[in-house]
Amino acid sequence: MIVVQTDWFPEAEHSELYHLAGPGGDIDSTNGTYTNEIGDTGVMLQVRAGGPYIGFQNDISLLYQDSSIHLAYTNTDEQVRLSASQPTVGIVAPRDKNPQIVMWDPAVYSFDSFADIGPSGATLLYFEGATYIDYLLGKGWVSEDQIDASYDGSPARFIAEGNLVQQGFASAEPYQYQNEFEDWGKPVDFMLIHDSGLEMYPQLIAGKPDIIEEYRGCWELFVPMVQQAQVDYAADPSATNAQIVEIVAALDSFWQYSPGVAQYSHDAQLELGLISNGPNDTIGDFDIARVNEVIALLADIYGPQGLETWDPDVTATDIVTNEFIDPSIGLPSMDTEAMAMATLAEVCPAMIVVQTDWFPEAEHSELYHLAGPGGDIDTTNGTYTNEIGDTGVMLQVRAGGPYIGFQNDISLLYQDSSIHLAYTNTDEQVRLSASQPTVGIVAPRDKNPQIVMWDPAVYSFDSFADIGPSGATLLYFEGATYIDYLLGKGWVSEDQIDASYDGSPARFIAEGNLVQQGFASAEPYQYQNEFEDWGKPVDFMLIHDSGLEMYPQLIAGKPDIIEEYRGCWELFVPMVQQAQVDYAADPSATNAQIVEIVAALDSFWQYSPGVAQYSHDAQLELGLISNGPNDTIGDFDIARVNEVIALLADIYGPQGLETWDPDVTATDIVTNEFIDPSIGLP
Repeated sequence: MIVVQTDWFPEAEHSELYHLAGPGGDIDSTNGTYTNEIGDTGVMLQVRAGGPYIGFQNDISLLYQDSSIHLAYTNTDEQVRLSASQPTVGIVAPRDKNPQIVMWDPAVYSFDSFADIGPSGATLLYFEGATYIDYLLGKGWVSEDQIDASYDGSPARFIAEGNLVQQGFASAEPYQYQNEFEDWGKPVDFMLIHDSGLEMYPQLIAGKPDIIEEYRGCWELFVPMVQQAQVDYAADPSATNAQIVEIVAALDSFWQYSPGVAQYSHDAQLELGLISNGPNDTIGDFDIARVNEVIALLADIYGPQGLETWDPDVTATDIVTNEFIDPSIGLPSMDTEAMAMATLAEVCPAMIVVQTDWFPEAEHSELYHLAGPGGDIDTTNGTYTNEIGDTGVMLQVRAGGPYIGFQNDISLLYQDSSIHLAYTNTDEQVRLSASQPTVGIVAPRDKNPQIVMWDPAVYSFDSFADIGPSGATLLYFEGATYIDYLLGKGWVSEDQIDASYDGSPARFIAEGNLVQQGFASAEPYQYQNEFEDWGKPVDFMLIHDSGLEMYPQLIAGKPDIIEEYRGCWELFVPMVQQAQVDYAADPSATNAQIVEIVAALDSFWQYSPGVAQYSHDAQLELGLISNGPNDTIGDFDIARVNEVIALLADIYGPQGLETWDPDVTATDIVTNEFIDPSIGLP
């Protein structure tokens, strides 16, 4: 049983714990506990009420008295204050901002900042021991003769005197004073303590260092559950709020808690950012720099007090850790997406033009998905143009191949100023890094779909090194970098390679004993199902698995264009990421659209619904479309890019290639700055 000590009666500010515990648990009204199994895990969670149930002690002191408690709520200031005598390590922060406020009657005072309180002469009523009072005194924003530590939680004095400034919770008192305290019955104004500059983490979940160490494996699983519970509560608080209200009623004490205040608390916590992802897309993690800033502020308070319980050398990493946090768990970015839709037109060109490397195909899925159905097909120029949602910004996807004279896309970027972005591969970026540099901003595919393939009735290859001894001819498109790589490895010889491949299946079918380049997401299906003269499986190996782990069809632009439209790419790149995630989940509409465009182009290139569906399935099964080593789609592994650059240096160096910059590094040619790390395949 995991036991967590809270700081007060059950309330919506404890949402994540009661949500995780779930309904139907055991209420112990004597001890103020709620106990239930976490799902079907076989592990119980006991949430213990604070306040009178623990003699109004702080939770850290109780952690050190009662060995049955594993974790407890605390605040950053308590952690720092007790860092020498009773150290704790925070493992998750379900709330990003402190809900504590100072509040007042707006008919009496009009404060815009904490500095306005002092000149007003108002009395500030607070619970004794509140650290923020020392902070406000130190700032000179209130004086000693203004503060009154006799607050006991009752509204009586605030209502009776009418001219007090009083502490409270932004997620409770504003509702209660207006709707539940009939003798007041009107709004209050307030300021968050967080906005004073004292940005403590409130009600963070912490444990003694030895307990964190002993149950490390447990916290690796438990902390993400807490994160997800908070996300789920934010989405739908109804069941958890009802459960909290029920528990409070069963405790039958002086503490009352209505459905109205529970709902208000949920809404206020979200609207005020108390429950939020903070500065990134992850809920529950700690901003280490922020914690260190708070420690510095608290040092100015605790230092002069000569506090022996405080360690003057304490740092953020002594009292909090993100090691158990799952960075992929956060509140959904729907609001961010809506904002992006509203502002794309303000920061982007009227039409974003992206040059692809071939005819429309499912390997271009993210662009055609983002463009959406019903766009304009220009059969002469091979373009597809449509508005991105309701943004007012058009997206034009341009076909490659014969429509651009079979040039590579980077060269075209430097010829045609109407093109903003283009598909390219890591090898092309490196090869042209001196003469035509580009910066990749998103990689919709994690692995190169290029393969070498063969008839399994003729050859049985387990690795690329097997090709050479077989004597097989390797048929490929001229200029393929991987051929130089295979030659350099000694896996094929000069007399085996043949650069006359033109994309036709005729020679492979006629000769039967060739090794030929292709795409894992197309040819295996086409040769078995569409090329009647073959009509049987082929075997293949991914070029990626040779060790040359280039990013394929990454979306890049010239450095000046990336800089000029930086605000645009901040919104556009997450849209591309999400488009790929959505395509992976349901390819049907996008595949149908691609097939329709190819049919309208009416060229030698044919593309069937069958190969489109196969491509989708193969891209997922083979990891061509994937999150890579983390939970984010579209980002670049910088170490991997540097490894590819090192391999390519062994090719381009001996060639004396003038278009190549020998000093190029990964951060010269790719960036993750526009990537939304919360977007990935489920």
